[in-house]
Amino acid sequence: MDFGILGPLEIIGMPSGTISAGRQRCLLAMLLLEPGQVVPLERIADALWGEQWPDTVRNAVQVVVSRLRRSFAGHPVQVLARANGYLIDVAPERVDLHRFRASVAKARELAWHDDAAAAELFQRALGLWRGAPLAGIESELISERIAPALEHERVGALLDYHDAVLRLDRAAELVPALLALTHEHPFEQRLWAQLMIALHRTGRTRDALAAYRRLHRRLTRELGLEPMAELRALEQAVLRGESLHHQPRVRAPRRDAFDGPAQLPPTVGDFTGRTTELAELVRTLTAAGEAVPVVTLAGQGGVGKTTLAVRAAHLVADRFPDGQLYVDLCGTQEEVRDPARVLANFLLSLGVDGGAIPDDLADRSALFRSKLAGRRVLVLLDNAAGEDQVRPLLPGSAGCAVVVTSRARLSGLEGGRALDVEVFTPEQARAFLAGVVGQDRIDAEPGAVDEIARLCGYLPLAVRVAAAKLVARSRLGIGQLAARLAGECGRLDELVAGDLAVRASLALGYTGLRQAEQRALRLLGLLDVTDFASWVCAALLDVPAAEAESTLEALVDVHLVEDVGTDVCGQTRYRLHDLTRLFARERAEETESPEEITAALGRARRAWLALAEAADDLLDNRTLERISGGHDRPFTGEPEVLGGNAAGWFDVEARNLQAIVTGGASMPVGWQIAEALVGYFEYRVLGQDWERTHLAALQRCEAEGDRLGTAVLLRGLADRAWGRGSADCLRYARQAEQLFAELGHDTGRAQALSLLGLGLRLEGAYDESMAAYAESRRLSGEQGKHRTTILSLINESIIHRVRGEADQALRCVLEVRRLAGAIGFARAEAEAWMRLGNLRQDRRQWDEAVDAYRTAAAGFRRLDHTGFHTLTLTHLGDLHLRTGDLAAAEDTLEQAVEVAQHYRHHSTSFLPMELLAAVHLEQGRYDLAAAELTGYVAEYRERRLVARLPGALAKLGRALQGTGRVAEAVEAWTEARALYLELGDRAGATELDELLGGITESTA
Repeated sequence: MDFGILGPLEIIGMPSGTISAGRQRCLLAMLLLEPGQVVPLERIADALWGEQWPDTVRNAVQVVVSRLRRSFAGHPVQVLARANGYLIDVAPERVDLHRFRASVAKARELAWHDDAAAAELFQRALGLWRGAPLAGIESELISERIAPALEHERVGALLDYHDAVLRLDRAAELVPALLALTHEHPFEQRLWAQLMIALHRTGRTRDALAAYRRLHRRLTRELGLEPMAELRALEQAVLRGESLHHQPRVRAPRRDAFDGPAQLPPTVGDFTGRTTELAELVRTLTAAGEAVPVVTLAGQGGVGKTTLAVRAAHLVADRFPDGQLYVDLCGTQEEVRDPARVLANFLLSLGVDGGAIPDDLADRSALFRSKLAGRRVLVLLDNAAGEDQVRPLLPGSAGCAVVVTSRARLSGLEGGRALDVEVFTPEQARAFLAGVVGQDRIDAEPGAVDEIARLCGYLPLAVRVAAAKLVARSRLGIGQLAARLAGECGRLDELVAGDLAVRASLALGYTGLRQAEQRALRLLGLLDVTDFASWVCAALLDVPAAEAESTLEALVDVHLVEDVGTDVCGQTRYRLHDLTRLFARERAEETESPEEITAALGRARRAWLALAEAADDLLDNRTLERISGGHDRPFTGEPEVLGGNAAGWFDVEARNLQAIVTGGASMPVGWQIAEALVGYFEYRVLGQDWERTHLAALQRCEAEGDRLGTAVLLRGLADRAWGRGSADCLRYARQAEQLFAELGHDTGRAQALSLLGLGLRLEGAYDESMAAYAESRRLSGEQGKHRTTILSLINESIIHRVRGEADQALRCVLEVRRLAGAIGFARAEAEAWMRLGNLRQDRRQWDEAVDAYRTAAAGFRRLDHTGFHTLTLTHLGDLHLRTGDLAAAEDTLEQAVEVAQHYRHHSTSFLPMELLAAVHLEQGRYDLAAAELTGYVAEYRERRLVARLPGALAKLGRALQGTGRVAEAVEAWTEARALYLELGDRAGATELDELLGGITESTA
């Protein structure tokens, strides 16, 4: 499936009109502009609504996303939710804009040596345009900002295409297009220059001069400007009758004006990738202007800055016929190159007699600028330490150009253009390995090749070292090398080949740091986390937040730490490259004492725990109160770090918190973090994460003899287990209750008894369950002050409802609503409204039930509680289905699915999706229902959700019967009947007997 956005949005491979809704098309366009990249929620909202955002913007965006997803049903396109936005899982080459950009970049590179090929590729790229980009999408952001920027890209490519055609002496074919384009873009002076050249070359000199006069009038009258110097010179050349034949861009270097230096290092033969960066670098270095272009390539050690700079320098060398100067400034070594000495060498290379070179740095710099005045010289300053080292080495007049490489961002360099050089993409790493090692060996072990690239962190130096080892040792299998690199302890030892070594490259950057920065890097290397905020560094170093942030920014400047953006709480996130982390850990283990390491990690983990507990309090989604372990909470920055967004903070930090627990962190911190995560896990329906962290912490508590931690974790496992059946819930609850009793911990015992009652209820042991709830409430103490009491009352109401004791159930629900409101337990209050809706529905009090469900749904929506919000909407949709209001049922159930799928909670969305299929059955849309139910049945089989299979199969049989596929319907019903009997549901089996009997009679 391909996507066209260089014109009205078009999806090739889908029926036309499939996505006709304006907001869906706008959302799709925003995602396709950056395929595979997260588009922030705020930017999506700007595109959809401009400045008039809805009050609940996240939910509003979620609805549009869900509808777009349904449009792609059955197609291999996914719109994925991320913590701060959405992305579309589509390869860039499937989108015409990104095919256009890749082709243009390649064409611009070709234009340096093959104009014919470049012109052909430019033409193919421009052929992808089908009119105004993203036409017809009603969005101020797209129409006023994005579309004009895309049009600017098109015009830039068009101008480069014209240049290539003019160099091929094919001016005549351009004249009609150029005449039209100057009307569309009346102030694009480069376009007017091309028109003048084309007209003059085709014998229309008078028209060429008239074109210049038209532009001159327009510029002076409307903008108060004169045409640029190149156009004025062009007018004079036309008046003199010069031929104006463009010279091809690449010619043999000429030395007619000055026999200058040619000091560039050799370019590598296996240069791979970097097409976009190379094209941008070449364009910047060769752009005409009044200032000297200065481009700084910044990046971490081993990322390939020098390789890229040298490659570009060779490509543009012909544009600098007066020479190319090169120096390694040794910016990562203890003794960096003195700019005065560098200037002395440069001046000697430029023909200055040694005796005429001044002693003073300023005088040498002035003489250097004088020697380069009026000449075209390229200066490559490799491995610079800082701005002060570079400034004296810069030419002073246009015609020259400078490339600087540095591990630091030289942001203080006046007029400089900074380009960050990143690590390889997986595709670039694979292409590089194939180019060096040989495609046959790569094809033989493709999985191992990808693993080597991943273990190298896609760092070009590391990938090059791995490739060199494979070439040098032809008997070394690619899989063998991947296995050697898999162990973190020896990975840096393996990444050595001759004088190439990743460790040595990292060491150069490390030794140039101040002591505080070195220590920070060492301690950060000890963290097994994906990324982190500055408060983590502050805790590690035991310094104020401002000092930690300053240290991190210094490490970012030299590319030893990466700034990966701002999280939803406004905190800047940082991370270490995998190989940098291994190097830093080595240094920590060599430098820091075991006591210092333990203390630093302990401070960081306690800070994580303090924030997790503060976020848990703010989220307020726990069914049961936390049981404190009496630990210290020295961290005091919770409000600033959380920013009032507990769920967002957990979204960002959940992986780090789980890593602390499952990585064997010392107790009690590990079990207390696991406990603090429970409310969030339940909130986001992350049952597997809940169970995994609890089991890991439980194993450690049991090994260390921590009985309180063990009891708390058993209680948490019981709370998690009830959703999948009674056995595990009962086992864990009984163990927790016994251990809390032995510890004399009444609060914990009350909680365990409440969960024991839940497990007994699931087994149908209602009397024993009610007794457990009563004992739990007695141990909880004063009524209404503990959540355990409320939980017990909710479950008692469910038992009364099952027994048909409607009045007793109603009393429990009303009491829950009163108690929850009194202590501000909003989640339980909303649940009480949902349970009230169930009771009203049982009594066929339809209007009262609808009001209760809507009140509950509004409460859960305010809390952004995905699970219960979905469940409440499902109950409401089922009510509409039962009362025959199919339109309301469909709309409500679609909302339930959208809420569940916002966080990809498929398990939560199964029931509303099944009910939607039932709605479609009642509407007579049998084909649609059959397609949906076939998918659900397959999903249930894969997930082994046996209890849900018979109901889905029964509905599928009805749908298949409606489409006339009677034999398949009988097959589905037969399987469903067998499953009902296995589950002990004789009523379900009897209903299917009637359906199967009816089929038999009709057939007879």
